Amino acid sequence: MGRGGGAADADRSGLEFPDGARIEGGFGLAPFLLWLRPNLKGEDHPMALTKLLAPCLAAFALLASPPARAAGPASEKAQVVELAITSEGTFPDTVTAKAGQPLKLVITRKTDSTCVNQVVMKDFGVDKPLPLNKPVTVELRPAKAGTYHLVCGMGMNFASLKVQ
Repeated sequence: MGRGGGAADADRSGLEFPDGARIEGGFGLAPFLLWLRPNLKGEDHPMALTKLLAPCLAAFALLASPPARAAGPASEKAQVVELAITSEGTFPDTVTAKAGQPLKLVITRKTDSTCVNQVVMKDFGVDKPLPLNKPVTVELRPAKAGTYHLVCGMGMNFASLKVQ
């Protein structure tokens, strides 16, 4: 690639422009830089290259980023149901949901005079403590229709989930 064709030039890798300018290595960018070279003539300021490369790099970043995912199950909006555990019971005591749809149960224990200090749903692998006056979120996606029970740590039913 060198002008003299000597042994020293044979070991050098790079791209030489007709005006004698040289780019060492980086053959991936060499054709692009060859195209840019006439556009930079007469500009020695370091920002000259930046002005030309910025739009190209922005386009590359857009093209190289992963495509947006189509709306699917992960983007479905969950049905949210708030349950209150009081000294008079659980309100509501029955929750109805659709099979395959995400569901968030937000359970708040509002009394100490109950055995319901945790929620257990064996069918969904749920076992969470219910601290006094602090909402606890249980996220589910019931796959099949049926009636499921929310029970306390002693196994007593305090609410039901009916999946259609």
